[in-house]
Amino acid sequence: MTTKTDIRRLIRGGLTGEEAGKLVLQDNWLVDRGKEGFLSERDMADIKSSIKTSHDIDTYNSYIKLYQLVDYTLKDAKIYAREAQFYLLWLDKRLEGLLKRSAYNWLLFTDIPAIVTQKQYEELSQKQRELKLKQPNTLAEVLELRAEAYPKDKDKDWPQEWQSAIHEIQQLITEGTLTPLRLKDRQDYYDFRKREIDYQPAEDTVDRLDAWLAGELSEEEVDGLLETTVFIGEELYKAGLPEWIEHIETYRPNLFKETAARPDGMMQAQRVAVIQQPKPEEVDERGYWIEKDVLGSSEKPDLEKEREEIDTWLEAIKFRIKNFLSIQAVMDAISQIVGVDFSEDIRQQYEGIEAVVNVLNFDIKELYLIAHGWMKELGLTDDKEKPYQLKIGKMKPTAKSLRYYQERMAIALGADWMREAVMSLEYEEAEEGSLAQEMIDKLAEEAKDG
Repeated sequence: MTTKTDIRRLIRGGLTGEEAGKLVLQDNWLVDRGKEGFLSERDMADIKSSIKTSHDIDTYNSYIKLYQLVDYTLKDAKIYAREAQFYLLWLDKRLEGLLKRSAYNWLLFTDIPAIVTQKQYEELSQKQRELKLKQPNTLAEVLELRAEAYPKDKDKDWPQEWQSAIHEIQQLITEGTLTPLRLKDRQDYYDFRKREIDYQPAEDTVDRLDAWLAGELSEEEVDGLLETTVFIGEELYKAGLPEWIEHIETYRPNLFKETAARPDGMMQAQRVAVIQQPKPEEVDERGYWIEKDVLGSSEKPDLEKEREEIDTWLEAIKFRIKNFLSIQAVMDAISQIVGVDFSEDIRQQYEGIEAVVNVLNFDIKELYLIAHGWMKELGLTDDKEKPYQLKIGKMKPTAKSLRYYQERMAIALGADWMREAVMSLEYEEAEEGSLAQEMIDKLAEEAKDG
């Protein structure tokens, strides 16, 4: 270990401008970090008086200037690190508040009845009833509901309730009470509210049901029979089937978009509650209840505006992290030249940024599970519909910021200072495509080009 006596002997032996500059720089670094320096005032005076030639004086002064530049640059890094962490925390809280609003709506509104006025309930019920009378209902749906009317018997290959349901539907078809139709396209089942559907006759339905019971149909043929054979709601209603009478006469707030109790974009309820004597300010011009979310707001979030704001903050975060990484790369190179670890604080600051990034990424994953729809609209999913993750390990300094800090150090070290650094720098690759490996390659190229 080098002692103060060794330092005195070294000084008495004479120092070059470079040796003197590095020695003073190392001492200043220790003192400014609250540690004990190894140079006394007498040592400092002897060092300055020992430098004689103009070349040594210029070299010595360049190291003193370098220390000032390093100090300014490390302060820049500290500011970038703090701003990046602040912006990350702000974005995390913003997302948490926005997306929890969606999550609360989902969790609570599915169980809380939707509030409607009497006028609203009557109009929505009538409109929904008209839609249900026009609606095609698959043979699978008809048989499943009809089977629930019979006692269950699961001891046989064909449960008795299903056999009974099939035979009853066959009889209604044979009597002419029900008219089976066939969909040309499965999309017709969903589009009946948008356009007139060109149904095809399905006169072979009774025979195909017999073939199904006899086990003569393939799985694909069974699926086609059950999913493309349909009955219109009005016929099922007029046939007197109690389950379909109940279905058509019962208003369900989450069945059709056109008859939803709550505004579009809000979670729909399973039930409704009719409010008595609402205040004038609680209903709109139609006499419909003005729904509020769980936070008491009747306004739907402007997700497009929120997305623009999130994109702006993400860009600001990336900008600061990339500038920070530029400083880290340059400080690594300077440290190699002067033998002082100027990157010690930067590594700690990087760990601080990384910790907050991990919090943000974790929360994005959690929020994705409960508010996937909003996450997609906010641009926080990737090309594979997975939650967005900010990957700090894949970020690289921008060419502009890297050049800026290289040129700042060149004020003290000269334009060719990078050449020496690149020849001796060693990086340990942390991950594929890491900053370290990217930077050593980039610095080497720039040094050659220069």
